[in-house]
Amino acid sequence: MNLGIVLAALRQFNESKNCYEKSLSYRRNCPDCFYNLGLLYLEQKMYPRAMEAWTETLRLDKKHRRAWINTIRILDDMGKQEKALREGEKAKKILPDDATIRLNIANILGKLERFEKAEAEFKRAAELGPTNPTIFTNLGVLYHRWHKLEKAKEMYAKALEINPNAQSAKNNMKKLENLIRKQKFKGL
Repeated sequence: MNLGIVLAALRQFNESKNCYEKSLSYRRNCPDCFYNLGLLYLEQKMYPRAMEAWTETLRLDKKHRRAWINTIRILDDMGKQEKALREGEKAKKILPDDATIRLNIANILGKLERFEKAEAEFKRAAELGPTNPTIFTNLGVLYHRWHKLEKAKEMYAKALEINPNAQSAKNNMKKLENLIRKQKFKGL
């Protein structure tokens, strides 16, 4: 399996796949073998195959958080938000204290403009991961979309307090400040 990881990093995809298949012939019930095979398929944009591999990962290990996270993300990327949310709910039942799973669910809810539910998920993610600036940046983005500009500013500031180099928070804060300036200028 380790050779498969190295070969995938070297973009030798066929050789990597062969290594994973060989590994699985000896270790048929190895969730990490299937998980890494899913990553290989993801790298090649073979999304249905990646999903199959992660489904098998989760069949073997229901608590494999990275497989849950990637499953939710890839479904979202494929435009299957409702299915991603259903998978997210399953993941929350198994891993209720995982901030990243909740963050992914919150992001999807925000895209779907289900602001109140998204806010609740972001707040729970923030309780579980209070030092993760991405949570606060993304909550700021939610407030920005929701036109709660002062709250957005607070969240970007919180993200920057945690990590002054958080580029996404810096960029979003700058956009927000420009928007607020334009609104004040129009109001004069």
